[in-house]
Amino acid sequence: MLMEDLFSVLHKYVKYLETQRNVTNQNHKSLSPVNKKDLADFVYIYGPYVGIVPEAAVRKYADIIAKMNTTEAWVPVYLGDFGQEHSE
Repeated sequence: MLMEDLFSVLHKYVKYLETQRNVTNQNHKSLSPVNKKDLADFVYIYGPYVGIVPEAAVRKYADIIAKMNTTEAWVPVYLGDFGQEHSE
């Protein structure tokens, strides 16, 4: 009985890992830019800002820019830790 339970649990875990692998693969594929015409009604791509960036904005977002430049594309970054005014 114990061996059957172990086999059942391991089988479920293997299925879970396969599902997670498929989800991860789909997420990695979704990192490509949106360029389908059927999405044009829902997605607007803004052009880059050209102009002087205020010094205060550079200081405020320096940490997040550094984090984004050193993190792999698929690693989530919690933005709540950056650019927040903490009242202590």
